[in-house]
Amino acid sequence: RRDDWSSRRGERSDWSNRGYTPLPTPSYKLNKWMKREGDEGESRRSSRQDPDWEEEEKRLDREWYQMDAGYDDTHNPFADVSDDYVQKKEKQLEGRKTQRMSARQRQINKDIERWETNRMLRSGVVTQTQFDEDFEEQDEAKVHLLVHNITPPFLDGRIVFTKQMEPVVPLRDATSDMAVVARKGSNLV
Repeated sequence: RRDDWSSRRGERSDWSNRGYTPLPTPSYKLNKWMKREGDEGESRRSSRQDPDWEEEEKRLDREWYQMDAGYDDTHNPFADVSDDYVQKKEKQLEGRKTQRMSARQRQINKDIERWETNRMLRSGVVTQTQFDEDFEEQDEAKVHLLVHNITPPFLDGRIVFTKQMEPVVPLRDATSDMAVVARKGSNLV
């Protein structure tokens, strides 16, 4: 059965190629074999040989390759724009930036921002979210730590709540490690 199919395919391909003529391409009129006897009009080459055309082509090429980022001093497309127009457009853009937002939407945006920051920090992609670009230490917020050694009045002895004049020691063993550390206080503060 396979032999029958391959032989049929060969027959079909022979039959389909018999009367095949390729479609003309757009450039077929420019070929030498397609010229007619009456077509002796100006060709592209004759127009390119014009000296004015060549000078203009050179001038345009120079201008194109000497341009810096799309414009230069002589060809600035934004030079004709007045300052009033620019200021008006900037005010319009500022007005668009400050859109009104409800308190609920602000809170939702804030929560989303915190969640995204948390995800980035937890994944290890980001190590810090707020970067201080000002490296001067003068503007840093200084923290003042005030330490007060306040003793309550019943331990101070100023007010007497009992008839006993000496203070009551709540510890059974004043030489225990915990009592000694508590008496000395912390070295950190």
